[in-house]
Amino acid sequence: MSHLEGLVEAEETNLVNLQERKETVEQELANMEEAIAEHRGELGQLQEVLDEKSKVVEQAKRTASKASKGLEQALKEISNKNDEIEKLAMERSATYRKCRLEEIRLPLLEGNLKNVPMEENLREEVAMDVDGDEDGTQQPKTVKAMVLRWTLRMSTTTNERTVLQMLSLNLMPR
Repeated sequence: MSHLEGLVEAEETNLVNLQERKETVEQELANMEEAIAEHRGELGQLQEVLDEKSKVVEQAKRTASKASKGLEQALKEISNKNDEIEKLAMERSATYRKCRLEEIRLPLLEGNLKNVPMEENLREEVAMDVDGDEDGTQQPKTVKAMVLRWTLRMSTTTNERTVLQMLSLNLMPR
């Protein structure tokens, strides 16, 4: 019997230890569930912040896209204007050469047609820069100005009137 009593006593001690262990585990579980609930609350708040920041980022992307499209349009316009500058400068140069070759007298206030080059070197002056600008922007073209200034007056010949009309329409130096 003493053996049974010892066994019962050992089992009772074991039972007390297991109950204490159970209470400890239950307390740890309750603490963990409370921590999980807190983390879920924090997660919800962080998700709201993330959603707000995502909206801001999307708005910034839309704004950047609009700005990029505006930049592309501006670069296209600059390119078109550069082409127009080149074309008009070449036309002006050709008109000056024609006047020099055909000895058409222009009512010049300044300069001399003899200073107009006979070869067409304008293409070299406005040749495309293949390296591009370092800052990625497109610059307006410039053409070498020929120092010829004329006055609009009544011309006596048809050639003079035609040349003056051409010059006054779109080739007047600025």
